[in-house]
Amino acid sequence: MIRWLAALVVLVLFWIGPAGAHAVLVEASPADGAALERMPSTARLTFDEPIAPISAQLVGPAGTADLQASVSGPVLELALPPDLAAGGYVLSWRVTSADSHPVAGALAFGIGGAAAPVATAAGGRWQTAVTVQRGLFLAALLLAAGGIIAGWLIPGGVPRRQAAIAAGCLLPLAVTGIVLQGLWLADAPLAATVDHLGLALGSTRGEAAIAAIAGAILILAGRRVAPAGALVLILSLGLSGHVVAQGPAWAVVLVVHGAIAAFWLGALWPLAMVADRPDVVRRWSRLAVGLVALLLLCGVALTLLQLGGWPADVRVYVDALLIKLAAVAGLLGLAAWHRLRLAPRLPRAAAALRRGIAIEALLFIVVLAATAVMGQNEPPRTQTLHHAAEDGVTVVAVDDGVTVTATLGRQPARLVLHLADPAGRPLEPREVTVTLAPAAEPGAGYDRPARRVGPGQWQAEGLVLPRGGNWRLTVAILVDDFTRATVGMTVPLP
Repeated sequence: MIRWLAALVVLVLFWIGPAGAHAVLVEASPADGAALERMPSTARLTFDEPIAPISAQLVGPAGTADLQASVSGPVLELALPPDLAAGGYVLSWRVTSADSHPVAGALAFGIGGAAAPVATAAGGRWQTAVTVQRGLFLAALLLAAGGIIAGWLIPGGVPRRQAAIAAGCLLPLAVTGIVLQGLWLADAPLAATVDHLGLALGSTRGEAAIAAIAGAILILAGRRVAPAGALVLILSLGLSGHVVAQGPAWAVVLVVHGAIAAFWLGALWPLAMVADRPDVVRRWSRLAVGLVALLLLCGVALTLLQLGGWPADVRVYVDALLIKLAAVAGLLGLAAWHRLRLAPRLPRAAAALRRGIAIEALLFIVVLAATAVMGQNEPPRTQTLHHAAEDGVTVVAVDDGVTVTATLGRQPARLVLHLADPAGRPLEPREVTVTLAPAAEPGAGYDRPARRVGPGQWQAEGLVLPRGGNWRLTVAILVDDFTRATVGMTVPLP
């Protein structure tokens, strides 16, 4: 059993490739490939979500210069050196996205001539280590919190011992996670650990690790404060990750999902120890029915949120998702078997129930490993935004106090909108409708509804763009029941 368990974990965790970035660059000034008459004083990069700067450099004829960065929400401003000579320059940057993932990129421009566009990717030297740590961290967190929850239903000292053991393991795992997070964000060698601890602690994943440490300490401190520790551990799940970047409502859904998963996983070992107690097993089984339904509802909602569009290069995330869904299906099948066939035959079926619980534990390991892989790789939702930003044309317009950044692409036809209020904050309207028409034929336009895909982010599908040239885009925004805004712009398609 142990050999098969280890093989499954290794297979799921180490088969992954490098993770993609999670924040999307939607506008750059100067633009990639631009030809400038003179060097601007600053470079301005606008992303689709708030970011934190890690480093930025300018490489030119005179060598490499580190750039001073300032950030305001999703906007990164870089101070450029004065009086640079004519020639080609490459501006590179590395930032932390809202879900604590590193995002790296570069653009090329020329002074006195054009520069060829360039592309870079976030370094991945710590990718596998971070993924393995994340899977073990999630397992320890859920077992610790779940042991406390299970102790309210299952008698004996097993739930408490499980929670204490898991909390003891969680402490070094959280500290290791902070160290790896700093190295991963900076793409730095192990010798630079101390230099990047502040970077890790300032990320949302660092904040979640600190909360997990506090929760583990409370569980180890004694019975009176252990429930508070379990609550802190569950709430820490809502501090970081893909879903958290979509707003507090989705963070609540994630926390509920995690709490039920902790209850289920945390009860397996204690339940196996009392498998010959029909009253305990049946009481747990009755409660589990409703909770599993809620678990599935939250899981489906979170999955649909992350799927968004369906670009071609989402193999790692989707493969991990399919493995997770298959394991969850196995868990549900076993749970139904236990409830309908074994529970009525207890205590005679206690040995069969224990074997089934062991298989459940094995499937839970697969679920956690797949979850760790998904957490380190880009979901289809953000990859759709990347494709629109890379393949399309981006135009910015301001009207009626609303700033609209529109990226329109033809292959495939897609439109991504980023809406901001006068203060630069993401705008959350009630409804958005777009109208597209050839600029020379305004009467040949058509309307499409847009759907929300993130804070201030909307996407329109089902577009028809049979040719290039200038297209007139009108964005109608229902801000609230009494306020409407209309922003128009011309988008030159190649």
